[in-house]
Amino acid sequence: MDDNVQADVAIRITELPESVGLEQITQLLHKAYAPWLEKGIAFSAATQSAQVTRERMGGGVCLTAFLGDRLVGTVTYFLHTDKSPGFWYRPETYASFFQFAVDPDFQGLKIGKKLFEEVVRRTESAGGQAIVLDTALGAHRLRGMYRAWGFQHVDATSWRSTKYYSVILRKTLDGRKSSNRRCAVRFRLSLLRCMLTFRSDGRMRLFFRAFHALFPPRSQGGNRPGFGLAARGLLTHLYYRLGLLRIRRRMRKRRHCLLICVAPTMEPHLRDYYEQMRGDPALQFSLFYPPAAGATPERVSALVAGTSIREVSARQALVGIWDLAVNADIVGITPFKGAPQIHLGRIPTLYVNHGQHLISYDGGTHTYVYGSGNPCRHEMMFEPNRRIAAYMGKNPVYARAVRFVGCKDADAIREALGHRDAHRQALGVRPDETFVVIFGSWNDTSLFHTLGKELVRAAAALMPEGYRFALSIHPREYGRYREDLEPLGQFVDEQSQNGFLVRQPSQSAIPYLAAADVVLCDYSSMAELAILAKCKLVLSPFSDERIWSQSLLAKARPLLPVLQSADELGELLRAVAAGPLDERVAELAAELDAGPGAYGRNVRAFTRALMKLPPEEGCS
Repeated sequence: MDDNVQADVAIRITELPESVGLEQITQLLHKAYAPWLEKGIAFSAATQSAQVTRERMGGGVCLTAFLGDRLVGTVTYFLHTDKSPGFWYRPETYASFFQFAVDPDFQGLKIGKKLFEEVVRRTESAGGQAIVLDTALGAHRLRGMYRAWGFQHVDATSWRSTKYYSVILRKTLDGRKSSNRRCAVRFRLSLLRCMLTFRSDGRMRLFFRAFHALFPPRSQGGNRPGFGLAARGLLTHLYYRLGLLRIRRRMRKRRHCLLICVAPTMEPHLRDYYEQMRGDPALQFSLFYPPAAGATPERVSALVAGTSIREVSARQALVGIWDLAVNADIVGITPFKGAPQIHLGRIPTLYVNHGQHLISYDGGTHTYVYGSGNPCRHEMMFEPNRRIAAYMGKNPVYARAVRFVGCKDADAIREALGHRDAHRQALGVRPDETFVVIFGSWNDTSLFHTLGKELVRAAAALMPEGYRFALSIHPREYGRYREDLEPLGQFVDEQSQNGFLVRQPSQSAIPYLAAADVVLCDYSSMAELAILAKCKLVLSPFSDERIWSQSLLAKARPLLPVLQSADELGELLRAVAAGPLDERVAELAAELDAGPGAYGRNVRAFTRALMKLPPEEGCS
């Protein structure tokens, strides 16, 4: 601790402010956990990248501690509102926290205690009954600190992501505390069971693998399966373990592909992939779409309508024999627990992407897809940008996996531009009107949050001058995703009553792009699609750190006008609409266009190669 810092100094606790980047949080974690790393306890926080920091935050809330203007502490907490079956120490509502760190230069000021007390206060105000966390078995100082704060040792486990056994601790907030003796007995028994069953890296010891497949614990899925299903699960495990998949491929021409949907926003991208592969007699498709990912009977029915895709349950995914697992989200495979053989890398996985790769969470250095120092989770990754595919081809981590396929919307945009007048007529736009389409993403730095409702009022004032506006906002804005941010999806929908066209998330954006005279956009993928459609593009204000420095939008941004405030809307639109399209921006569209029909051919060729199938007839 610095000599000039007094113990009674005021510490300010706030949620993660916009001025603090994930790189700063990651550096603080590295600094705080470095002493443990030197002792041989490799906490994830000691070496993780900024992307992993963002992923671990997930749907949680990141709190930060400041001493003046200096960041000196952080913790991320998550409120759980569903009871996990089989865990006696978890109540209906509880909180957990992680990525807990205090700058070593400022330890001794009770900064960690203040962060913890803020987590307790927020948990109690939300009706939480307990706080549950875990730490390394060998971290005796941390375990002692948590005991002093009222935690009890209740369980032990071994995570696949660590190299040590973990202790699970609980602090009750509703006064119903278990006796210390009962907790101690249960903890010692669970620690013994854990050490006998698992190694410190989370892998099950050889003898218990067969037993675990036949009789999985209730805590991992409710009721135990019948003997027939359990036996088949064991055989499936041995099938992949012994490498019989390679033999099966030599003997059979037909391949079984499992589509994994981890969110409603991934539905159209999985359907697009299926449409490219439709008609291939060698492929049979199944869909795993769990309710926890947002699946409803209506959504599943709409996704598989008119296809030969069959829906499978988590148990069917567990015992099925799959040649390929396909998902459209970079984080979709890791949390997928329905089929452990996929999680353990027994099955080839294919990432088909859900748009252009441009968002960054570490100041623009990396995109969220191609992380900093993270292992490549997929055998193959489809990249829509030609230049980026070549760039990643020089990366030792991703070179083996990345394949350029082109933008999946290129053919549809090309066709739509040939029927521009028809699209304008279908949207109700007159030939003499200047049609402006406004696309907004989500989060507090997105277009509608940055420019505010004043943008809509400014647009309404321009309508008598011959302007027509269409509004479109990201699906996440139709539900609350942050406590401190009001979603704007409903507000945008209400503008249909005020003369605006409103594009629903389920509608294709391509007719709007084809009909547009000017597109106003933020860091959404729609910006790059607008470039591909040769639209005159205007950007909203956002930090350079929000987008990857190698993205197409980052290359185009210096050439594009920026709307700094809603008051400038009329003047900027008049200038852009009257001016020519910047040819330098138009030339960038070639990065996304693989040529007529090339996207589908590339997708089919790479998929067949990944599953060891011969090329299609007429393809080399």
